[in-house]
Amino acid sequence: MSWPTEVADVLVPGIRTIIVRLELTALAAACVLAWDPPQVGSRLFAEIERRFLRLAERRRLAVLSVGAWVLMIRVALLPVAPVAVPAYHDEFSYLLAADTFAHGRLANPTHPLWEHFESFHITQRPTYASMYPPLQGMVLAAGKVIFGRAWTGEWIAAAAMCAAITWMLQGWLAPGWALLGGLLAALRIATFSYWINTYFGGAVGALGGALLIGSLPRIVQTPRRLYVCLLVVGIGVVLNTRPFEGAIVSAAGCIALAWLLVRKRLPLQVVIKKVALPVGFGLAILIAAMAYYNWRVFGSPFTPPYSVNRAEYAVSPVFIFQSLGPEPAYRHDVMRRFYLEWEAGTYREVRTFRGFMASLADKWQRLESFFLGPALLLPVVLFPTAALYRRIRVPVLIAIAVVVALLTEIWVFPHYLSPMTCVIYAVVVEAIRRLRAWAPGGRPSGLLLSRAVPLTCLLTVVAVAAARPFGINPVTASGLEFVSPRWGLQDRAALLSRFEQLPGRHLAIVRYSPNHDFHREWVYNDADIDAAKVVWARETETASDRRLLSYFSDRRVWLVEPDVRPPRISSYGAVNSSAAT
Repeated sequence: MSWPTEVADVLVPGIRTIIVRLELTALAAACVLAWDPPQVGSRLFAEIERRFLRLAERRRLAVLSVGAWVLMIRVALLPVAPVAVPAYHDEFSYLLAADTFAHGRLANPTHPLWEHFESFHITQRPTYASMYPPLQGMVLAAGKVIFGRAWTGEWIAAAAMCAAITWMLQGWLAPGWALLGGLLAALRIATFSYWINTYFGGAVGALGGALLIGSLPRIVQTPRRLYVCLLVVGIGVVLNTRPFEGAIVSAAGCIALAWLLVRKRLPLQVVIKKVALPVGFGLAILIAAMAYYNWRVFGSPFTPPYSVNRAEYAVSPVFIFQSLGPEPAYRHDVMRRFYLEWEAGTYREVRTFRGFMASLADKWQRLESFFLGPALLLPVVLFPTAALYRRIRVPVLIAIAVVVALLTEIWVFPHYLSPMTCVIYAVVVEAIRRLRAWAPGGRPSGLLLSRAVPLTCLLTVVAVAAARPFGINPVTASGLEFVSPRWGLQDRAALLSRFEQLPGRHLAIVRYSPNHDFHREWVYNDADIDAAKVVWARETETASDRRLLSYFSDRRVWLVEPDVRPPRISSYGAVNSSAAT
């Protein structure tokens, strides 16, 4: 299956890379040491574990400590992992949502010259807005309003995600293993991964999944209003980040809750009064809020996110069992090629048996590389029955429902599975627990191996941080999901900064070459286009261009040619005069 080269390099890495080799080497060394002698460093590890368990027993402090640790470690990594620069369609769409919400609006009016501002994953009619559900944009907007940078919303969301995963695991596992799971998620996801170093999202959906699944055992054990509220909040978060996967998680979670309550044999009056009615009331408010958002942004309470944009531009469906739609009338060649060549081509390939099997392997590689990597894959491979452990059986069954649903989708990236992040790490720590007790031939070899797993994850983060000042490119060297510090449309960002430093206001008319990479889009704008210092527009080579110039007659007009190396800018009037001569 064909994917954008840069995305594939970051999210679907090969095994022959430096960090993967480092992890494999560290694990191999641990295996040798675990066999003979098996007790290397036992005294030091025992002291560390004693203090670790002391913290884990203080459950609230453990949750807060994980969140605080993520905040601090990510700030410490800023010199080698700077604030994200957007690169792809999804990121710019979420940033448009953030700018819209930061201005106190749910959507923006359609611009009179909207054809020049058409772009991927952006709706222009009935309103100018992101095509996505609102929550990721709201998180970025909070960062922009409070701290002046949208990325800080992603930073705080990652910390909240890891804290919530710790809290969720406390509901299903012993405190020590819950704390370990939260820290492993922090090391794998909240340092160099694309969930915190781009604007795609993922952390918010994982936060919602952790709240939803973590509330289930607490409601059954003690049906308090707080836990019921957290259940409804979790449902609201997953539905407003990943609607399809969120619906599966929410439905499976509610079914699981009903089954657990029946098995607990709580009095029916208690279940109705303390669980059913509050959940029903909360869901009614949630549905009303979602319907209101859909009405204001997409024109109808019954029109969900995605649907308007996909109906306007897309030919390929998002599910394998659906058929291709009719070809729309495209106004820009770059958009026609994206939807007709890349999306539809991928759809046709996946619909073949060979393509479907290749897509399964591709999905597995992408998800395994992101969530696990060699270090965390080892205990899961050694103890696959960890997923059958009775204490986590309910979360695993919910995760299975989501995974089966994912198999029907054409495209799958790790953030699609974000609501199940907490379950993945529940299985991982249960596998590590079993590894710890493993004693082949009477040797406690598993003890050292179980200690080596989190140590290897920490070593990976340290190694990447240490290598970056020497110019090692993690896109080609990490072997995991780690994002390059050069991620993003750096040329566009540099040009935008240059325009913003010039006096006056500017109109940048973008002219692509016929072979422009449609995954590298330059035409994205602020929520209030007319008030922006820099406006990006498409050249159409029609009379509409003259209307565009007339409309923005108070601006200095530039021609931007991104496909020239380096990207070329020139006065648009001078270029047109030269061409006419």
